[in-house]
Amino acid sequence: MKTGEMVLNELTSTCMLEREGTTDYKYVKMHDLIRDMVIALTRENSTFMVKSGHGLRVPPMENDWPTDLERVSLMRNDLSSLCCEPNCPKLCTLLLQYNSFDKGILPSFFRHMQKLEVLDLSFTGIDHLPESVSHLESLHVLLLCSCWNLLRVPTLAKLKKMRVLDLTYTPIEQMPEGMETLENVRHLGLSYTRVSNMSSSTFPLENYKFIESLSLIGLQLESAGGESLVDVLASCNTLVELELSFDCMRDFDRYITSGHWSLLENFKFLIGDPTSSVDTGKNSISFFGVDIYDTLGDVWLADKVNELAIRACPSITHLPAFITSSKLQHCRIQHCEQMEFVINVAERSAFCELEWLEIDGLSKLSGICNGIVRGGTLAGLEVLHIRACNSLTTLLPLELVKNLTNIVEIKIENCEKIEKVIEVTEINDVDIVLPALKILKLSCLPELKQINRGRMICDSLSSVDVYSCPGLTTLPFLAEIRDEMINSLKEIRGGRRWWKAISRNHENATNRLHTVFEEVADDSFVGEDSEDDRSVCSDGSGSFPLSPR
Repeated sequence: MKTGEMVLNELTSTCMLEREGTTDYKYVKMHDLIRDMVIALTRENSTFMVKSGHGLRVPPMENDWPTDLERVSLMRNDLSSLCCEPNCPKLCTLLLQYNSFDKGILPSFFRHMQKLEVLDLSFTGIDHLPESVSHLESLHVLLLCSCWNLLRVPTLAKLKKMRVLDLTYTPIEQMPEGMETLENVRHLGLSYTRVSNMSSSTFPLENYKFIESLSLIGLQLESAGGESLVDVLASCNTLVELELSFDCMRDFDRYITSGHWSLLENFKFLIGDPTSSVDTGKNSISFFGVDIYDTLGDVWLADKVNELAIRACPSITHLPAFITSSKLQHCRIQHCEQMEFVINVAERSAFCELEWLEIDGLSKLSGICNGIVRGGTLAGLEVLHIRACNSLTTLLPLELVKNLTNIVEIKIENCEKIEKVIEVTEINDVDIVLPALKILKLSCLPELKQINRGRMICDSLSSVDVYSCPGLTTLPFLAEIRDEMINSLKEIRGGRRWWKAISRNHENATNRLHTVFEEVADDSFVGEDSEDDRSVCSDGSGSFPLSPR
């Protein structure tokens, strides 16, 4: 696996591959120029057939499959079936992903593909694999991820060279027969399936001596003799990637105590009962509806957790002590009814490396911190999202704001009682400097009167959205006209009446910014808006609906 990462890094550093994706999901793709060149070369090579993304509706017939074919790509077409029996004894790679195949594949389609090593049928509508797949004894990679109708996979007993098997996000209910023979498997993905017959006989984990990556989210394994999944995992010393779910904190505590996690380079753990699939990245922990307690101490993955999600955990009042020493980068907290603040300053946690903080539906939240903020607290924060925290009256103390020199985006919506964003306790006005702030979004804040008292210097600000905030008639970053901010600001969106109120208080600034103002429908100025300014700020929507321009 490390060798593969080294190769990818080398290819990306030479611009042959490009890194794409989001924080949660990253991948690489071939540079367009390189891809065009390769496709041009393959057209001159009779051993390649590349027809990806051509919008094909009619599949190639038997005479379209030369016997000397080695690699075929029919991905991203509109094929509903494969109804021939190609004679391609030299074929080693077959890419069929992103086709419907709702009419199926001929049972004997793979009969004459004895050397096939890679078969990709991901994101297709097949409901079963042809029986001829069972005889592909040279197969190394079988990708069936997100085959939304897949119910059955034929026996894999003869596929002893299999190294990668991906069945994630498929509705299969039974483990394929012959799993015990896959002794060379390196990557095995079974997360978010409906498999119920997980046992030591149908899933002999101890047989997989070379396994490096295992994904079992949503599944339970009961081994013979009452041996637990934790006991089985403890014997898998080759694992470097693990995705796993636990029913309760007790099971998770037992796994952490085993120390197996110390072998892992990447992990994703879910504790509790999520209502749907969870979109979190590598090195992430997610708690759902469990009582989080502090018994795990410093042994708890302290320096490895990059992402934390906590949802509907009833007893939690702040981030638990066992996470405070981690290098946390992304934190999402939702619907924890007893949480009053996020950071307990008494525990001396600064979360200096936290980049993304998302808070949603904390009905008792009174602030980010519960006391005097330490220097460096949240110094790395780039994105702050606050939503539906209806006890919140002020969000950020001045001491904390002074640390937010890297903040890029602030979004606050649907907080019924918030009156100001930044609390300034000094008698005299204080200048707030947020040099990296680019995006500010305020939505459905009926009591909001001000962002802060005094000036705000945001020379990188590019986008401002204000919707349904009737009391907000001043913007502190317009108190002083700075050319840097005027040049960087590309759009201001809000209701017509709101903009008129802003213009009365910041006439000079709004005169220079009228070209970047974009009107949105806003009914928060009751009795003042025209008939064209009608909209309802639905609870939880936080949207910025546009009126016709």
